[in-house]
Formats: sequence, C-alpha cells, structure tokens
Amino acid sequence: MRVGLVASLLVPAAVGGMPAVAGPADTGTVASVLRAQQQRGPAQLRRPAQLNRPAAEAAMTVDGLSLPTVALGGDHTCTTVLYSYVWCWGGNDHGQLGDGSTGDSARPVPVSAAGGLRGKFVLGLAAGRAHTCALVLDAQSSGAYCWGANGQGQLGDGSTDDQPRPKEVATEVIGLAAGGDHTCTLDTELTVSCWGRNDQGQLGIDTGGAFSSSPQEVAGLADVVDVAAGEDSTCALAEDGTASCWGGLTGSATPQAVDGHEFTRIAVGRAHACAVAGSTLRGGSVYCWGSDDSGQLGNGADAGDSAEPVRVAGSRRYIAVSAAGDSTCALTETGQGYCWGANDDGRLGTGDTDPHGTPVAVDQGRVANSQVFRELYGAGRSMIVQLAAGPDRSCAVSVEQAVYCTRAGLLTRVPLGPGRPRAVRAVPGDASLKVSWTPPAGAAPILGYAAVAATAGLEESSECESRGRGCTIGKLHNDRRYGVFVVALSSGGFAYSSLGYAVPAGGGRGGGLPVTGPAAPLTGALVLLATGAGLVLATRRRTPVR
Repeated sequence: MRVGLVASLLVPAAVGGMPAVAGPADTGTVASVLRAQQQRGPAQLRRPAQLNRPAAEAAMTVDGLSLPTVALGGDHTCTTVLYSYVWCWGGNDHGQLGDGSTGDSARPVPVSAAGGLRGKFVLGLAAGRAHTCALVLDAQSSGAYCWGANGQGQLGDGSTDDQPRPKEVATEVIGLAAGGDHTCTLDTELTVSCWGRNDQGQLGIDTGGAFSSSPQEVAGLADVVDVAAGEDSTCALAEDGTASCWGGLTGSATPQAVDGHEFTRIAVGRAHACAVAGSTLRGGSVYCWGSDDSGQLGNGADAGDSAEPVRVAGSRRYIAVSAAGDSTCALTETGQGYCWGANDDGRLGTGDTDPHGTPVAVDQGRVANSQVFRELYGAGRSMIVQLAAGPDRSCAVSVEQAVYCTRAGLLTRVPLGPGRPRAVRAVPGDASLKVSWTPPAGAAPILGYAAVAATAGLEESSECESRGRGCTIGKLHNDRRYGVFVVALSSGGFAYSSLGYAVPAGGGRGGGLPVTGPAAPLTGALVLLATGAGLVLATRRRTPVR
C-alpha cells in the first residue's frame, strides 16, 4: 500500500536516435535491466529544477524505475502505464476507480484525466482501503492527486466529500504512501506530511484521535527518503538508513526510532513492518517486526511477535519489499518473487492456500518473456521487476511491463496491453529497410507502432514510427545484418512482434522475405521500453481523454 520514491524523477522528454551502447556485464538481473532503462535510454532525460540534489539522488531506487507501478487497495487495484495512463479495476462504491462513476468494474477502466491529469506524467500510485492517490509530474512541479473515499479526510482536500475523479491535494511531492484511511507524502524538503484518520496516531500528530482533512507535517523527522503506510501505522526512512514508525505499530502518535539496522526500503502491513538492509540495486537481507500471527515476519511459523527487527529466513538478497494485511512479499535481484505470511485464497501466488512462516517462491510460470526480450537479455525464464502485496491478493509487473495479479493462487495476466504485431516483413532498400506488419488481432485501439533495427551488441540501431501498417527504417548500412522487430503501443502498454533479421540492399542477401528465424543476440539497453515510452509522448496529444 505504498509507492516508494520515484526513481530519479527522470522522465523521457522526447524520442531521439538510439545510442550505440554495449550491454551491461550482469545481464539477466533486475538491476541490469533497470540501470539500462535509466542510463541508456534513447531520450534526453530531465529533472525538475526545483528538486534539491539530495532528494533526487535519494530517489534513485529500483521501484521507481520499474514501470508500471501497481497499487492494491482494500478491494480495488490501480496501475500506471508508460508514465501517462492510469487504469483501475475492482470495487468502486466511493469512486476509488477514478473514472467518474461509482460502479464496480471487473475489467480495467481508465482513470479520468478531467480532474487534472491531462498532459502530466503519472509516476507512481498508492491505494488505501477505498481511496487512491497518484504522484504526478509536469514541467513546473510534482504533486499528489487523490480520489475515492474521503469520510476521514484521507484525500486531503479539506473536505470529507468523496471524489470520483482525481483532484490535486499537494504540491512539491516526491514520495507518496496510503494507509487504510490515511495518506502521507514526502516533499522536496525531505519532510513528511499526513492526513486522514488518526485514531491510532497514524498521522504522527496528537489530535486526540480526530482526523485531519488537510496535510499536517510530522514533527521530529528530517532528511527522509522514503515513506510507507499500513492499515493504521506509518513509517519513514531517513537518508542515513534509520527508520522511524508511529501509529498502531508503536502505540505512539510521535515517530519512534527502529533500532539495529540501516535500511534502504521499508513497507508496512496491518500490524507489522519490513525493511531491506543492503545496497539499493544489489539488495540485501529483509528484516521484519511487529505481529507474527500468520508468519508475516518470515523467520519461522512459530517464531512469535517481535518488537525488534528480526531477519527473514534464508540467505537470498532482496531489492524490494512489500507488505499488506498479514502478508509480505519481496523481490530478488534476479527477478524472482518470494512471499510469506497469510495466504487466504492463494493471495501469495505460491500455488497453494497454506500460510507460510518463511519465504516461498512465487509461481511465475504464467509470466512469459517475448522472443525479443529473450534475445535482448538472454533471459529464458520469467523476470518481474515489481511485486506488490495486497490485503487479499498480490500483483506483479513483468520486465516487459505486463501486469499480473493472483487468481486461484497463481499470477494471471491482467488484460491491458495490445496483442503482438504479426506477419512482419522487411524489404531491403539502399541503407534502409521497408518494414510492414499486420496489426494485432482483436486488440484495443493502437496509438502507434515503432519498427526497430539493431545490430548485435547494439553497436548500431535505428527506428521508424507509424500509426499505420508500415514505415521505413533509414540510416542503416548496406551489407549489415540487423535484428528487426515491431512494437505496438496502446494506452494499456505495448507488445513486441517476433524478432528476426534482415540485410539492407547492397549485400545481395535481401529480397523482402518475412522477418523470421533467430537473430544475432542483442544484449544491452531496453530498446523496446524506450521506444514505447517515446511513442507515448509522441501520441499523447492525439489520445482521446475521458
């Protein structure tokens, strides 16, 4: 129920030519993939000028780089796709889906842009019991927009009226977290403010249990780089790795220091908290504290509650942790998820319904990599870059930005992105390839396509964009063999065709054959992700807005 600092707050500003780069030495790990996204994308990157250096540097975290971000509420789920689109599904009795209605939806519906999201980058989400908030960036500043239930002032707009569409409630925001009925933000001054229900002191202020419908700064905190919220508790992580918590977890309305470790990530559930101690990208051990009635501390089914952080069993290194209800999930640097704690209805995605007192691998058998990604990264197995625990389900984001949520104990793909472009052909020309394709069958409206040609090792690459069924990739070299694929983009994500090869005219080996068969390995930067992000920006003004 949290979204960490948005990694770098770096957003692609425009599509440019893809650079010639070599692949990272540690290909096949989440860290290498995310570093490639950040450091080796084709676009120029920008950072809001008003964000101070420590805040921006502190935000260089893995969850901000893994897109889209998924937020799980009490009975609703939301995700942001390619910085630009927000989709929600599930319960909607208070307008928490943000589409302007109060009708439930089993399928994803687009969040209305009429509340102020039009033309802005949506960088992260947080969801409470029945409300949702988004961390949003535009050319001038970053802010928080919220919608849904507001009976306890959890939207922070000064009222207690529910809002079925996004509404701006705070500015200069770089971090965001939502508890059951409260919300907290981290601002550019590295301080924390909270609003909403305060019956357990979860706002970090002593109001005698009264709620607050407007932001209240939490006293006694400085240099905060992460904030997380649970059912009725809140925790903050300082730049030096020290953690502080308040609310139901501690029984105090003022921040209480957590002793013993320097942490890089923190998460809060119903009555427990967990944090990662170790390198931001390489990860480390997870420590948990609080209630352990369902094994959510992860150090043994009969270990019992602990007021002090205890190390989760096993020697794995985790790069991210998520907690909700009485469950905990964590992600390793190789893209494998592990969960423990309560497992009613198979919420952990481990293929069973038994509670687990120690980490158990998430079944990722349904999380499939496309041929393009297998060739680019040599990754035959599935890899996820985000794993979010919810009160009665869990969701994951694959390395290709597809969203999966648990159903009957297994991760199942959420119908968001388009189908794959088919029947790709490349007709050789002078220093060019004329690429054509067949649109995905039965897909949602496509915003655009990109055809990409790249040599082995990405020593050379080029692309063309189209809203139709073909385009010509120029600036190539005759006689060189190029791996070719097509990216289809919709507001729900993107999909890749099969990866094949072609040779521009001049080498005597062209002839308009279908792009099929194995291509030379293309290790390195995420050409596919960068192309998709660029297409979003290129098509943003042409996209219908609800």
